[in-house]
Amino acid sequence: MPRLTPAELARFDRPGPRYTSYPTVPNWTELPPGTVEDALSRMDHPAQLYVHVPFCEQQCRFCGCTQVVAGRQSAGDTYLDRLDAQVERMPHFAVHRIHLGGGTPTWLDTTQLRRLARIITRRARPMPDCELSVEADPEITTLDQLRMLTSMGFRRLSLGVQSFDERVLTAVDRPQLTHRVGELVGFVKERGWTTNLDLMYGLPHQTPDSFSETLEQVVGLRPERLAIFGYAHVPWIRRHQQKIDESALLGVEERAACALLAQEQLTAAGYVPIGFDHFALPDDPLVTEPRSRGFMGYSTRGGDMVGLGPSAISDVAGVMWQDEPKLGAWMRKLDQGERLDQRGWIRTSEDHLREAVIGSLMCDLVVDIEAVEAVFGVEFGTHFADALDELHSLVQQDLVEVDLQTIRVTERGRLLTRLVARAFDPAATAARFSQTV
Repeated sequence: MPRLTPAELARFDRPGPRYTSYPTVPNWTELPPGTVEDALSRMDHPAQLYVHVPFCEQQCRFCGCTQVVAGRQSAGDTYLDRLDAQVERMPHFAVHRIHLGGGTPTWLDTTQLRRLARIITRRARPMPDCELSVEADPEITTLDQLRMLTSMGFRRLSLGVQSFDERVLTAVDRPQLTHRVGELVGFVKERGWTTNLDLMYGLPHQTPDSFSETLEQVVGLRPERLAIFGYAHVPWIRRHQQKIDESALLGVEERAACALLAQEQLTAAGYVPIGFDHFALPDDPLVTEPRSRGFMGYSTRGGDMVGLGPSAISDVAGVMWQDEPKLGAWMRKLDQGERLDQRGWIRTSEDHLREAVIGSLMCDLVVDIEAVEAVFGVEFGTHFADALDELHSLVQQDLVEVDLQTIRVTERGRLLTRLVARAFDPAATAARFSQTV
């Protein structure tokens, strides 16, 4: 079966969610009072814990995260005071994964990072095999911070590299030295850490050739995992993206060429594709163990997820919610004893059904129709008749295979997995999303 060409891939480009949840965040509404407290009280298995540290040293123009630029280190102490207050509202619970994200967690100095750990473990009890991971900006992260995190049990480092092209980095206000990334990766590997590196295609002044060079440099560092994201240009949501020169952005066909290059170069280098945008070395747990996809990406550690900090998202006992995203408002609500959840969703039985189908596609590129029917008591062909009709054109192009037992995204169609999942989401056109390629 021939691979897709960039022109063919570009023809299928449509807006669509990334499906880190179902239903997706733009469709959430205000929750009834007490919903969050009730969900937290029903946690009965070890959970995942995400802590959002919102600070960055400067604003990268491509960024889609919730963050603030802070010049004074004392802002970290103020944030930790309020995080302490949020933790006081939580019940005691066990955790098998703790992830510090942001923003830039390593914007906090070593003293503040130690205090953060003390705060969260007052309610969250790490299990003996708990995985501790942290996101870091390679330009500001110090070896002293990494030594300290090592002593605390952290063993996974996630670096947002995005590009090694100086022209691209300048256009998005992202100062970054290539050798610095290699230094950090080498330093933590010597101490038993594993590494995740994020790259982005579709950035201003990027070309397929320059992206290919970045891929070669990254392969040379041999991270255990890689995530390859298409730049999501959403200036109507992230106003700082309005500073990006849109005339310098890649066209759809060039973006498609970059996505295909990643698939070709990384698989040739021995990486195994996971879903449509992640890669891992063959002996990585993402390859060898069952995996799930959620707000923290792909993981072998599923279950409930508790989020702390401004904009953090939780998914507990069938209830999803996002806390107040603005740092100032989040702190004020904590000071005044107000509820923090800004919006959320209580899943229905129909949501659980569609979540199972979409999750199977996003993780494994396949849906076991008989298993879905057995678990949810539906006749798949009747229940999803509209979705199957929508997939017809993709089937004709050898991008999806459908029979009585399975729906399977072909290797040729891997990069269009979001588009396949979109067919099972009746609300996919209710909000404005970035392109799927």
